[in-house]
Amino acid sequence: MSKEARANLIFLVVLAIVIAPGFIILVKRKLAETGQPNFLPDPVPHAAAFNQPPPVPPSVPRKEPAEVRGWVTSQIQQRFNPKAALVRTADGSAPVMGDRYLTQLTMLNHDDAKNLRVAMVVWDASATVATAPAKIVIKSDGVDTPADATDGFQLEVPADVRHALQAVGYIDPPTRVLMVSGTFVGLATDTPQAVVLTLTSTDGKSVSETVTLRR
Repeated sequence: MSKEARANLIFLVVLAIVIAPGFIILVKRKLAETGQPNFLPDPVPHAAAFNQPPPVPPSVPRKEPAEVRGWVTSQIQQRFNPKAALVRTADGSAPVMGDRYLTQLTMLNHDDAKNLRVAMVVWDASATVATAPAKIVIKSDGVDTPADATDGFQLEVPADVRHALQAVGYIDPPTRVLMVSGTFVGLATDTPQAVVLTLTSTDGKSVSETVTLRR
């Protein structure tokens, strides 16, 4: 090997040693931005949050973090009744959600005057009652009963609640929710078949969600 070829080879080796760390850093940064190499398949979710809207594969279990349950319970107790219990499914294992997985039925409670008070949380940051009052209807044994009065207000979701939802698969949970309540004067039923919530959006369109309690 000639001196000139040897010198060129040494130069290339030194150049490779110098630029290698920078190249590795660049590759790692690109991988961090994209999340994973393009040649790898998309990750398969192993769980989803109880309030995570579709699409969620039917085989994926929905989970309710303790932090979220505690926060929702504290809200209904502070704002409506300090003894109110969070509405659960028949076996007590899960929250009661609507068919769109956005509306959670949180309270069914009779006051001293035998009026039924219903409270719901809409897990959607865009939900509002600014344009029109919410409509709440109870369905029971073929009879639809509208609420005599409704109210609604937005709540900021605490950071620890959002982080708990992210930990079970909800990538971007809402930063605020809508809490809606309705009063049914003299309604004696304890367990209606369903509760239907209707909200009117800013463009005048109505969106309804049905929360089924019993068939």
